[in-house]
Amino acid sequence: FLTEVLHGYNSSEGDARNHVEKDGALLALGSLADYLLSKKKFAGELEGMMVTSVYPDFNSPVGFLRCRACWMVQRFSTIKWSDDGTNLRSLIQLVLQRLSDPALPVQIEASKALRFLIEVDGAETTLLPVLPQLLTEYFRIMTEIGNDEVVAALQVIIDKFGDHIEPHAVALVTQLSAAFENYCSTGEDDDDAAMAAAQCLECIATVLKGICERPDLFKSMEPQLVPLVLQILGNDGAFIEYLEYALDILTFLTYFPDEISPQLWEAFPLIYTAFDQWAFDYLNFMVPPLENFIAKSPQHFLAGTTN
Repeated sequence: FLTEVLHGYNSSEGDARNHVEKDGALLALGSLADYLLSKKKFAGELEGMMVTSVYPDFNSPVGFLRCRACWMVQRFSTIKWSDDGTNLRSLIQLVLQRLSDPALPVQIEASKALRFLIEVDGAETTLLPVLPQLLTEYFRIMTEIGNDEVVAALQVIIDKFGDHIEPHAVALVTQLSAAFENYCSTGEDDDDAAMAAAQCLECIATVLKGICERPDLFKSMEPQLVPLVLQILGNDGAFIEYLEYALDILTFLTYFPDEISPQLWEAFPLIYTAFDQWAFDYLNFMVPPLENFIAKSPQHFLAGTTN
């Protein structure tokens, strides 16, 4: 029945097309994705279904069908693509185009779809040449809406292209730090923004992990990251939900550079205060940066002063 609906839609034109009925059929097929992918008699037909019934919807004048097309990619990204990779490359290009769709919901679904496509063999060769533009689009979407899944998708991209992130590392950290501040300013009642803010910090840690062989870059990121870390460590626990991520970032900043800057030392007494007053159960996360402070600057630690 579902395939008949899709065939009927493809064979009709203009006003004769029932867009809502097709959307329902795709929703039903996508909901059955795990079952269909697990059965050989269906799995072999799924690539053809995507090409004939989903690909055209990426350029549909109907916004919710463009959105559904991106959603279908998330459901069926693990299908066995043809050996020459033509259909996969075409799909990646279609999703990339939807990142700049006029409708924000389509942009969001497209950004989430790339999270799944990037894991497919062969996708990297298509995405790598457009990595700078891809990062720009993600940050543009992030400034428009606080969606943790969009930030999570960005984190997958950063993690996947870790070896190629270095030229963009400072800009990434700058943008992510700004996004974190933006999400935090929306208020305590916005759960989506709070989750997106946490994802921003995770992304920052992923970037720092990817450039651990370039300790010189850490210094250039301190103007963005030190105020962020101090904000979370201070304020009497107002940002306690982000404390684990802040301590993770602080561990990177104190371990890889050859010396610890005076600005970073401002975090040392805040860690003690946090442990003493409102975050004693985070001791396991506090130990690594404390060890780095003491090991890198024992004389500074013994002097018992901070600038």
